[in-house]
Amino acid sequence: ALEGSTATFAAGTTRVQVRRVDATFPDYTKVMPDTTSADYSSGTVSADALLVALRMVSAVQGKGDPILKLSSTGSALMLDIDSPYGDSGHAEIEADDWPLMPLFGVSPRYLAEAIRAAGGEQVRIHWRDQLSPLVVDDPANGAFVAVLMPMRIN
Repeated sequence: ALEGSTATFAAGTTRVQVRRVDATFPDYTKVMPDTTSADYSSGTVSADALLVALRMVSAVQGKGDPILKLSSTGSALMLDIDSPYGDSGHAEIEADDWPLMPLFGVSPRYLAEAIRAAGGEQVRIHWRDQLSPLVVDDPANGAFVAVLMPMRIN
């Protein structure tokens, strides 16, 4: 049922009410990192290869929210996770044209969700420094952009 700015949905004994918010939201484009600036570097890799590597290293993560460590050597993108039990996972993806990347900490779950949401064969990751957000996009689809906040690495 719809009454004013409130909609009610019911199924059996479950009832959900939502209310439309009538507000002016900030312009999100003003807070998006400008990946076209000279400060940003980027590399492109197979989305499937990156998802497989994420699954491999995530097998050791244990409980809690692990930190995926991303870096590159210039010829490979490296993924590492350390578990609280002393185990570690490591994977490398060949990426000959990938620029040197400093060590970044990100959520492996959020990175995997961004890659799947991009939906393309390739995924491009943009970075500036270890304290700035990573930007994930599909080079073939300019409409999709995901921003991942970095995690502090101890």
